Amino acid sequence: MDVRAFTVGPFQENTFILRGDGSDKALVVDPGDEPELLLGAIEQLDARVEAILVTHTDVDHVGAVAPLAKATGAPVYCPKLEVARLQDIMGHVPSTASVRTTATTPNTRSRAARS
Repeated sequence: MDVRAFTVGPFQENTFILRGDGSDKALVVDPGDEPELLLGAIEQLDARVEAILVTHTDVDHVGAVAPLAKATGAPVYCPKLEVARLQDIMGHVPSTASVRTTATTPNTRSRAARS
């Protein structure tokens, strides 16, 4: 298993890109920020993102979710109880915070999306 860790954004959150040995498929876990950096790493791995997994929807874990989903076409999975929060993430960011992110709609059809 090839695991790449990136510490990103003003919160210094850890994002992971996982790829099975010899596979061209990858998973991105908690893309917190710096989508350009993460997309560059995915390109270097010559991998196709199969899914984006969000462990929870605190703002430091979701800053790059929408840009990565848009760029890769990968479905987004998060705990079922946090779907509404991810869809309206900017409604949960303090007005004094300097955060750039956009809402996204996670895939809720899979068991992976259930909490």
